[in-house]
Amino acid sequence: MLPMVNDMKDPDSGTLAARHYKNRWIAENQCFHCHSDYGLGGDLEAKMTGFRHLARYTTRTYQEPIKARVRFDNQNCLKCHESTPRFARVQSHATAHERLAANQMICLNCHGQSHPTSVQRTPGSSDYARLMEKMK
Repeated sequence: MLPMVNDMKDPDSGTLAARHYKNRWIAENQCFHCHSDYGLGGDLEAKMTGFRHLARYTTRTYQEPIKARVRFDNQNCLKCHESTPRFARVQSHATAHERLAANQMICLNCHGQSHPTSVQRTPGSSDYARLMEKMK
């Protein structure tokens, strides 16, 4: 996950995760807020997924670039954003709300990449060394 964390903390990055991080829109546990649903089921699934990630990382049985196995649920965005006045002021949010809530379109269609692309995270890409650099 190093490329995602490095990108998120990069003040020059324009990814959605980096914009949330540098603007302090999520005070702590940034990854958890966007990548696990709340509630007992979401928490258990997040822990099981985390354990699988740890096992693959420890045994070096993963391939770069890492690929998501599930489609991102817009509810992870909407749970924070849809009740805000800023969200409500945007006409396209009202127009697309039903499709967003049903995951028929994704927030990233308008709001850009959430993380570096798989091409950027592939060994040999011009971004790979920066994304894989050990944090100090």
